[in-house]
Amino acid sequence: SVNGAITAYAWSSGAATASTLVSPTDTTWYILTVTDVKGCKGLDSVRINVNIIPTVTLGPDITICENMRVTLVPVSQVPGQAPYDNYLWSTGFENDTLIADSTGYGLNNPTTISVTVTLNGCQQHDEVIVTWVPCPGIPEIDMQEVISVYPNPTEGSFTVTIENVDNAQTFDVYNNVGQQLISEKLTNNGYSKFSKQYDLSNYPTGIYYLRFTDGNKVRTRKLIIK
Repeated sequence: SVNGAITAYAWSSGAATASTLVSPTDTTWYILTVTDVKGCKGLDSVRINVNIIPTVTLGPDITICENMRVTLVPVSQVPGQAPYDNYLWSTGFENDTLIADSTGYGLNNPTTISVTVTLNGCQQHDEVIVTWVPCPGIPEIDMQEVISVYPNPTEGSFTVTIENVDNAQTFDVYNNVGQQLISEKLTNNGYSKFSKQYDLSNYPTGIYYLRFTDGNKVRTRKLIIK
């Protein structure tokens, strides 16, 4: 055992000083051997536990209709990391999910919403830009006169039929958190009726929103995938 003044230090990392700075990438044991003036040796060890830095994503930026709410859920990009120990949103909330609407944000105003998650004492951060936009609706009875969506509910495959519409339609499909899945132009090419089939069977079951835009007219339909 060591009884006198220490004259030499030897760390398992190779350092030869009384203290050493280490940056392990994995949990590691470090052993220190000391030698005193009489040549006696003593040793001790310490384990540095390294926790994995969590990953988190809120998904792509979102554009959503003014009367719709957006549900933000932090998702780990590494299996097994979520749920996290703690959540802190830029709004001040500490829930694992944030539901927001246009109240306090306004329209056509890109808003950054962020979350900081903590796992085993380590933190990570992500943010998403949400923009609420005007989406004027038209009563269902008017919409049914010119646009049909069937079958509805569906297992994923559905047909859009447009009748008696002179102008090209911009057709958008959104999921229930406002993410745009499809956006394209529909035209009847001079015919009185146009039909096209779509397939969302690769997407989760739930409610989807179909938006048809013709100039200043916007028609919306709700599609249910079961």
